[in-house]
Amino acid sequence: LLLLCLVTAVLSAFLDNVTTILLIAPVTCKLCKLVNIDPRPFLICEAIFSNIGGTATMIGDPPNIIIGNMLAKYLDFNDFLFNLGPGVILTSPAAFYFLIWFFGDAVKGTLTVDIPKLQKMYPITDRGLLIKCGVVLGCVICSFFLHPITHLDPAWVSIMGAVWLLVAFDMHHCHEALHAVEWDTLLFFAALFVVVEGVGELGLLRFIANTLSGMVSGIAPGGRQAFSIFLICWSSAIFSAFVDNIPFTATMVPVMIQMVEQVDGLNIEPLAWALAF
Repeated sequence: LLLLCLVTAVLSAFLDNVTTILLIAPVTCKLCKLVNIDPRPFLICEAIFSNIGGTATMIGDPPNIIIGNMLAKYLDFNDFLFNLGPGVILTSPAAFYFLIWFFGDAVKGTLTVDIPKLQKMYPITDRGLLIKCGVVLGCVICSFFLHPITHLDPAWVSIMGAVWLLVAFDMHHCHEALHAVEWDTLLFFAALFVVVEGVGELGLLRFIANTLSGMVSGIAPGGRQAFSIFLICWSSAIFSAFVDNIPFTATMVPVMIQMVEQVDGLNIEPLAWALAF
């Protein structure tokens, strides 16, 4: 369980949560089938640690991507890692031991797995392509870390990595890779930002920002930042239980920007970290 959760959290920090689960879940189901145990507790643990690990970086989950893009002049890739990473490290042990306590015997005990048999059943079919993917992914991640030096937008870095991998791939099968792109997700994000901008033009975001700004303004100047962080954290936790966190994040970032502009004593960076958590 520890190894699966650790691998899931690390992968989620640099891959999308959905992609990580699509990679890890089949492996988990196969392993559990071989040793004749229920995979559901393991899958639930992986889903939780996928969310925890994805919080650590700007590319780990869609809300962080939205925050990073909309606040690009305030934050970069390293800011996410250095500010959110410690919180993820502190949260992970508590979440892990809670899950062990909650599931009990279902995730405890010693598992005996025949590794050579697994390697024969599920061999690597294209080792060359695997190496190419690893090299490209490593270069893309390094480019994210070098953003303060190169000043390249993370979106362009990702696109260049994708084009590089397509060139390295067999050009006769590029259409297969293009079919695998989640075009519906990309269209969803594009339409979402159009809707958010339309809502902003109608004045709804300004109304929300004015309401929150009025609440914060009633606090003494020395406590406004702390109260704003508390407000963002708990409103995010409550509303995300009923509303998908992607449109909620896309709506809240412009609201936070207006709050900072209207109320003295507020800084946008702590509010961004509160929203990300």
